[in-house]
Amino acid sequence: MPGGGCSFQELCEGTKESYACDHTVDISNVETLTEARDRVIWNIENIFKALTRGRNREVKEFYIGKTSIRGEKIQRKDAYKEVDPTDPGTWVTTDGIAARWQHHHGKPCRSYARDGMVVLAVVTKDTIPQKLVNKEDSAFALEQQLLHHFLIDKADERCGNKGFAQGSSDNDESPAYVVYITFSLGKELLWIDILIPYAHIPIIRNFFGQILTQLTSKKAEETLHITCTVRCADIPIIRNFILEFLSHLT
Repeated sequence: MPGGGCSFQELCEGTKESYACDHTVDISNVETLTEARDRVIWNIENIFKALTRGRNREVKEFYIGKTSIRGEKIQRKDAYKEVDPTDPGTWVTTDGIAARWQHHHGKPCRSYARDGMVVLAVVTKDTIPQKLVNKEDSAFALEQQLLHHFLIDKADERCGNKGFAQGSSDNDESPAYVVYITFSLGKELLWIDILIPYAHIPIIRNFFGQILTQLTSKKAEETLHITCTVRCADIPIIRNFILEFLSHLT
């Protein structure tokens, strides 16, 4: 991985805490900023699912940002090699991605997710949607679209961004820009697998449906009295299900 990062698989396995550049989504052929945003949102949702499956922990906080990348410097020339958006091996991440990761990872406060970082998409001069002014403006516009989605449309409390500030700028001097996400994970989840005969599903659903419809108490000091009607023949089925469920809570 470029600049000492790690693979996305390593983030999912929990073997490393670093930044991953190998899970970007291609936005090179989009015609609108909205289409680019939708592709990146799809990527974020898949990232969260993969992390939850791999780590048995849900994402409890995330932060969206942008930064720059460049190619390797050509010896004896004041120029850099071309950046290939699909090949992280052509990226020099020291001044951009790696620096942002160190910034987020080193701050133990709510505004910075610290368990990992994933590059979401790359913006170059050839991937500017809607013919925006330049690469950096395009990356900023994409970042803002994502923030609007999570902060306004979804009201996702896990989003650690506090506003829509643009942050630092290099006046579009970098050959490419990336939009990234950092994340923190919550406590470990318990996965419960129970095999239920198909014929028992309506019985169990009806029993718990009666309970759920009665869970309307809003005062902490109240004692809620719940009653359920169960056929005698169904009692063993419900009892066995509850006992098997409780056996997992150990």
